Amino acid sequence: FLEKEIAVAASVMLTENKLAEIKLPDAGETAEIKIPEPAAPKPDAKPSLQSFWGWLQKMPMDTAGMAASAPAEPAPSPLNKNELINRFLANEPAISRPKAEFFSPSKAAKLSITDSDILASETLANIYMQQGNLTMALKAFQTLLLQNPEKKAYFAARIKEIGNLMESGNAKNK
Repeated sequence: FLEKEIAVAASVMLTENKLAEIKLPDAGETAEIKIPEPAAPKPDAKPSLQSFWGWLQKMPMDTAGMAASAPAEPAPSPLNKNELINRFLANEPAISRPKAEFFSPSKAAKLSITDSDILASETLANIYMQQGNLTMALKAFQTLLLQNPEKKAYFAARIKEIGNLMESGNAKNK
């Protein structure tokens, strides 16, 4: 199966090379173009068993980007390896792990007081309004306005209402 694929690929490349060599006539000229027939395999010829690597090495290099293999860097000599290991051990490296913080109820309580601007709902904003916490209600409605552009008119009206309440000073501002 692999030999058939290799043969097909080789014949395709040969055909492409021959087509590239054919000169096309100018616009005013007419000429007959003869496309050569692919050579039929001879029945008495034995197929050569060749490894894939050998086949690749015998293939001509394509100018469209296939470059010759870059020379490999010489492998470090055993002396360099041992010297490198000895230098590493002489430095006595150590892996330091950060110490985990223990649970602190006071820190958890402080974190619970802070409100996240990311988390906002219409219900939470209305609760802030009922409590008189207009600053937090304003932030919540502004976040909702950005998250739900389809309700822009409603949230804009609520934000304007909160702005009017804040100007009149009818509620506590935090």
